[in-house]
Amino acid sequence: MRAKASSASFFVLECKKLESIATEFVCQGLELNTSVVFFGGDYFIENGTWSTYINKTYKYEQQMMQNIYRVLLSRGRIGMILFIPEIERNRETIQFLRDIGLKRIRCQWN
Repeated sequence: MRAKASSASFFVLECKKLESIATEFVCQGLELNTSVVFFGGDYFIENGTWSTYINKTYKYEQQMMQNIYRVLLSRGRIGMILFIPEIERNRETIQFLRDIGLKRIRCQWN
């Protein structure tokens, strides 16, 4: 996948292909019918508390990650699909999301 510099080009031409990505900066202010969000292990629950694992340094790391995911998770008007890799760091987050009612969809990768 490659990030697109032009948000107009991305949303008009590229987004249907699922070959390109949009960061929180590109999609801020955008509303989609259904969004797909990669919840990749950089913001997760550990011992009952939200934690971060990022390779950038932010002055207010926790607040920055919360704001990033607030933007990403609020783009879908009708629905949203969360893609969460099943890695050890995400186990407690996945359980939390199940506990609050999110349904799991199993994907088969070839």
